[in-house]
Amino acid sequence: MSLYFIACGSNLSPQINVPQALELLSQTFRPLHVSRMLETKPVGMATRNNFYNFCIAFESSLTPSELKRQLNKIEIIMGRDRKDENRSEKDRPMDLDIAYRTDAANPTLPPMDFEIEPWVRPLLDDLFQYVGLLAESPTLKQEFLREVVVENTKVGQRPTTLPSNAPDFSETDE
Repeated sequence: MSLYFIACGSNLSPQINVPQALELLSQTFRPLHVSRMLETKPVGMATRNNFYNFCIAFESSLTPSELKRQLNKIEIIMGRDRKDENRSEKDRPMDLDIAYRTDAANPTLPPMDFEIEPWVRPLLDDLFQYVGLLAESPTLKQEFLREVVVENTKVGQRPTTLPSNAPDFSETDE
């Protein structure tokens, strides 16, 4: 069993798309741990739409390639065109990328020079602390934190867990 950390972002109607993505993800992966949520400016894109960025963590027996297929399916359901060669330069309802994977029974942290986008590391550290892998959580500027509601639970101002009240389908290939 692996413990996965997923970097997530939306810059198209994030108040609508973030809760929808979390609901879709929580249908398969539970419990689903969610970091705080940051509003960030787009990088490498010609758009004025800011992103809502956050990370999630969950356990799964899926391989990284199987999980990536599942994440891509969710992006497609939400309206992302995975066949568009320029998709990384365009606005998106949801972007889901595997940021880190470790053994759930004996988890380890990535090295400090771990290559990721600048907004990802503090949110990963946020979740590492939340699940007990780090002693303290990073300081995130309050004015950049955002919040959405998922299943009557406020998500974004502090790390949160969407509980296991749905069947676990992480073993399926669909």
